Amino acid sequence: SLVNLLVQPRSLFFWITLALALLAKGPVGIAIPVLAIFIFLIISKELKSIFNFRFFYFLPVFILIALPWFVIEYKILGSQFLEIFVGRNLLRFFKPTDLIGGVSAIAPQYDFYSYFLQVLLLFAPFGGFFYPAVFYGLKNKESRMTLIWGAVAFLIFSFSLNYKIGRYILPAFPPFAILIAKLISDAVDGREESFRYFKIAIWTTLTLFVPIFGIATLFLIFKFPQESLLFKPVAIPFITLYFLTFFIGAVFGLKKKYKFSFVALSTGALFSYLVFIISSTTVINEILPTRSFCQKINAVKVASTVVVVSPEELRQEYFYLDETPIYFRNAKEFGAYDFKSQTVYGIARDQGVKKMVGVKVLEEKNDMFLFVMKR
Repeated sequence: SLVNLLVQPRSLFFWITLALALLAKGPVGIAIPVLAIFIFLIISKELKSIFNFRFFYFLPVFILIALPWFVIEYKILGSQFLEIFVGRNLLRFFKPTDLIGGVSAIAPQYDFYSYFLQVLLLFAPFGGFFYPAVFYGLKNKESRMTLIWGAVAFLIFSFSLNYKIGRYILPAFPPFAILIAKLISDAVDGREESFRYFKIAIWTTLTLFVPIFGIATLFLIFKFPQESLLFKPVAIPFITLYFLTFFIGAVFGLKKKYKFSFVALSTGALFSYLVFIISSTTVINEILPTRSFCQKINAVKVASTVVVVSPEELRQEYFYLDETPIYFRNAKEFGAYDFKSQTVYGIARDQGVKKMVGVKVLEEKNDMFLFVMKR
């Protein structure tokens, strides 16, 4: 049983990873596995066995790994640590806690359904397999724990009133990927009970994803948005290959060649993303010239360098600048600052900076510009 597994010596790895999950992800890192196991034990009618004394043998290991960081952080930050840990990790479940551009957080999001729609695209190219795999898993007793694991991870973030951002449900991806793999594997192995669900998955792919990516491909080829032309060498090859991936995978599926369908979807998606990554490297410095601008500032090696980012902070500078920069929120704050006789090198978006006395634009790309000001 699951309980016996958790109290065996080899389960030490479980408790170590549970402690690391708490340190890496916060309370949700332990909430997902603990709640999933608890629900599984209730359904399996094994809840009483959880109180087996051996269950607590490994609790000291968990505490030994997780506790020191909390003690050290509290000693350094005091009550501020509790405010951040509780406010950002626990209270964010009930409302957004982040600030956007110094403005108060947006209102809570009550759209419980959001992730149920997002997941179709987030699981591409196997988005069409998501719901068929879930319903197929409900029919298989051996998939019960995997299904509960995925459901807990998925529903925790669905019920949250924080922002509904796709990456938040990444903890649900492993169990659902296993369920999808189970459906595909059974179909390839010739298990008739899986054919119906595989067929639904293929028809979902054919009627949902093929038209969407087909229309998107034609739109980008014949009417690419003028304001985003820098993205054209990246977007068109990627979206075209992705469309072909869905189309070829669906055709093989309709012909009941399940193995070829899986191979087409997986290898096609992999190749699409490789093309995306490679093509991105050719235009990234045009789309986001922060790196090249910072390299030119570093080459000047002026001790009094002040970097200005306006109207909002661009975090990339933290990685590319050798010296600690000074950030200004907008052109007005920058103009009122007394630089005395300093030579100022900066990166800005705010066009108002160009109008200031003494400002010389050295280079401009994609609405960002590198400038120097001498006073």
